[in-house]
Amino acid sequence: MTTTDTAARLAHTPGGWTVVPQSNGDQLIVHIKDPTGRAMRIIGLVYSRAPSAVEDAANARLIAAAPELLAALIEAEQDIRECLVTSDWPATNIAKDPRLLRYKAAIAKATGLEGEK
Repeated sequence: MTTTDTAARLAHTPGGWTVVPQSNGDQLIVHIKDPTGRAMRIIGLVYSRAPSAVEDAANARLIAAAPELLAALIEAEQDIRECLVTSDWPATNIAKDPRLLRYKAAIAKATGLEGEK
């Protein structure tokens, strides 16, 4: 994959997403603010109703954390791969490492590469 392809796959709205409960109590909006603090773009809308309100709020927080989680996972995958390479692990073992396989699958899902070889 080229640098351009990677950039296109990571073309999501940058982090800084926040969760804002709405006054009607039924919705949680995940949005990004502009530098003045004004809501700039809605990223997602989570309907929150009893009995699942606690779970719904947790889902909204997870959505809001997505850009930072993806960046951290990409960095962790690269760091672990680099550590395994520099520790002289055989390439076949690195390719089969269960942590790297899980990280790679999650990154692929988040970047739209799921199912691609």
